[in-house]
Amino acid sequence: MKSGNIPYNVMMPKTNDWANVPRMPQAIVPVLATAFGITSAVGTFLLTAAVYIGVSAVTSWALQALAPKPKSGVQTQGLLTNIREAAAPHDYVYGQVRKGGVITYLEATGENNRYLHMVISLAGHELEEIGDIYINDEVVTIDEDLNVTSSPWNSKIRIEKFKGDQTTAPAALVSQSAHVDNNFIGRGIAYLYVRLDYDQDVFANGIPLFTAVVKGNKVFDPRTSGTAYSANAALCIRDYLTADYGMADVGSTDDTIFSAAANVCDEDVDLATAGVQPRYEMNGVVSAALAPGDILQSMMTSCAGTLFWGQGKWQLRPGYYTSPVKTFTLDDLRGPISLSTRTSRRDNFNIIRGTFNNADARWITQDYPEYKGNTFIAEDNGLENALDLELPLTTSPAMAQRLAKLTLFRGREQMTFSADFSMEAFDVQVGDIIALTNPRYGWTAKEFEVLGWRFFADGDAGDLRVNLALRETSEAAFSWTAEESAIISNNTTLLSYTEVPPVGLSAVARTQIIREKLTNIIALTVTSGNPAGVDFVEAQYKKTSDSAYITLGTGELGNFEAIDLEDDTYDFRARAVNAFGYRGEWEFLTGIEASGLLEPPQDVAGLFAEVNGTTTHLEWTPVLDLDLSFYRIRHAVETTNATWANATTALDKVSRPASFASLPTRPGTYMVRSYDKSGVASTNYTSVVVTSDVIPDYANTLTQTDSPTFSGTKTGCSVTSGELRITDTSTAPSEATYDLSTYIDTGSVRRAHVRVDANVNRFDSSSGLWDDLPGLFDGLPGLFDDFTGDAQFADTNLLFYVSTTPDDPAGTPTWSPYQQFRAGEFYGRAFRFRVVLKSSSVNVTPSISGLTALVEYN
Repeated sequence: MKSGNIPYNVMMPKTNDWANVPRMPQAIVPVLATAFGITSAVGTFLLTAAVYIGVSAVTSWALQALAPKPKSGVQTQGLLTNIREAAAPHDYVYGQVRKGGVITYLEATGENNRYLHMVISLAGHELEEIGDIYINDEVVTIDEDLNVTSSPWNSKIRIEKFKGDQTTAPAALVSQSAHVDNNFIGRGIAYLYVRLDYDQDVFANGIPLFTAVVKGNKVFDPRTSGTAYSANAALCIRDYLTADYGMADVGSTDDTIFSAAANVCDEDVDLATAGVQPRYEMNGVVSAALAPGDILQSMMTSCAGTLFWGQGKWQLRPGYYTSPVKTFTLDDLRGPISLSTRTSRRDNFNIIRGTFNNADARWITQDYPEYKGNTFIAEDNGLENALDLELPLTTSPAMAQRLAKLTLFRGREQMTFSADFSMEAFDVQVGDIIALTNPRYGWTAKEFEVLGWRFFADGDAGDLRVNLALRETSEAAFSWTAEESAIISNNTTLLSYTEVPPVGLSAVARTQIIREKLTNIIALTVTSGNPAGVDFVEAQYKKTSDSAYITLGTGELGNFEAIDLEDDTYDFRARAVNAFGYRGEWEFLTGIEASGLLEPPQDVAGLFAEVNGTTTHLEWTPVLDLDLSFYRIRHAVETTNATWANATTALDKVSRPASFASLPTRPGTYMVRSYDKSGVASTNYTSVVVTSDVIPDYANTLTQTDSPTFSGTKTGCSVTSGELRITDTSTAPSEATYDLSTYIDTGSVRRAHVRVDANVNRFDSSSGLWDDLPGLFDGLPGLFDDFTGDAQFADTNLLFYVSTTPDDPAGTPTWSPYQQFRAGEFYGRAFRFRVVLKSSSVNVTPSISGLTALVEYN
């Protein structure tokens, strides 16, 4: 050929002029790499192509809609045209497509320029086949002489096909042209030689458009070690990586990985109507004018694939689910976690639409059916957000729809996770699927796709680490038949951010001494079947009879204590609050009783008396109740049928921890009861009898008995029915004083043993009215028929006083002040006595039926 007529760079095979093109993947998708900051292997990075519109680079793809649109890596605009250029870049065809070409030679010959000769270059390489020829937009028939027989072009157009393997020039052109000879071969260039026979009527609208359906390049198949035509997307990508017009990285492909990828692309996928088709094919044209990165990015759309550089080789992972290669747990982490659960609303698309070259519609670029994710739209609060996804290398409507749905589903898998892992992650590669278990996030073997892999030494920690950049994935995201709900439900086993787990409640009442005070405590335990979904809980309580709840506290699941409660029944409620501040429903627990303040301490046990002359020593077994405060000792002169109520207080308090007391010796019955810090007495008293035969004998005993007339001096008391009582008990407390009618004269000054014996009963003047009984009806001790007999009230008492003089009491004696006593040794000649009657209840009085003072001496 003569280079002056047909430009060399168009018609002749190109030499390898890619020496200055960077081999590093940074030249391929810098926009995506910058957006994600991801590397793919030691010192290199993940090549993210068009697949990550739906996986990890979906955000970057969306950003491209806001930024200047990058040039497409394939020939789409003007594909079905004939253009004239002096120097045009080559087109490279993969798979099957209909295309026009570059008019690289144009010459008129014959009388009056009757014939117009055209060379239309279709591809810069050998084609497998040049099939149907379209003139304008109709397929034409060609006879054996290469003449078009279809109307209106019948015999006016002659078309000869050259696939690029030709070794001779077009004979018809050489014979008629004055400018070309037999060297006009166009080695390695696929083209059409077209000759038009001028006819004013046939070519009234000028030169028609010529296009052809072609089958593209022959590609090497590492599975068979053979080279043949194939539309297998993985094999086409491998061919571009190794071809001299592509990346020219011969020997740099991992053919084991590419063989597996090719098998995936060859798998049959059921069509919705009937039959099957290969999973992924590449059918289209790439232009030598574009950067390899743009071309590879477009190539990825044909197989939803990931192309990356790993272990010194190019590797391809088409859009296909594989089981996780490894499962990692929190034990495998070596640093902080970076987790992003969702993309921004702007980047969170829920509709996929776009174009493809429809082989079923004469290979014209059309819109594939829009896929609208109604479930996703509902999840996005009804806001529709569409992504325009071009599929320039896809010609099947069914395949275009599958790619669109896969893109949407993988795009909705929005969660990204990044962390440093142990060396267990060293053999994980980009494109692998791993499983990750993290109970805090509700993940049990949740699946992630590896987007980035970086190996490094951590100087601070002194260890080797692998940083993985992950994006959630699932088998459903790759399935043609999957439903949208399968994608949403895969996010986590935790509840939705608006949902809050219910809680369980239990409570235990107890008492405890706090600052020397018995305190009612109810411990509320709050639990949950899903503690990971609970940030904290709120707990409240109230008396059952109240209407308003009181805050018990906020905090983690576990125990909350209501302290210092009155004896009553209480209701509790609690609810959980999740990490987003959403509150759950109240859970209730009612009728929990606190009764520790009213529960009496244990009865005194082991009481015994030991008489040592004028002293009686009482001792008993200590009561172990935590809230024990003291013991009270009462004394009655009776040795039989004595009762707590019809006795007098011998010792008001014996404070814990003491469990003994020494008292002046008196015959009769000693009674002991325990009291708690709230003043509640033990249910029963415990008694011991001291008889007169153990009391020392005295040679002389002088007595003064005032009963039953009680003729002594009365202050606030009076005699009724032969018994001395407080006159007015309408208010409480009340008391009265009675001085015995006379003194006891021993005749000379001496030491004498003195005591007063009094028979006393508790008298209730309320005539037995229920409302006048002290305390609660259910708390009354004793039998129903004996409220005032054996009833163990201690609301009455007698205090005894003595006054002495050394003088003759018949003269003008000087008497000592009265001093309180029970029994004891006193020094003097004469002795006089006083009794104080005391009551702490309304309408209740001590009633003295017998009163005798005794002075004994030897």
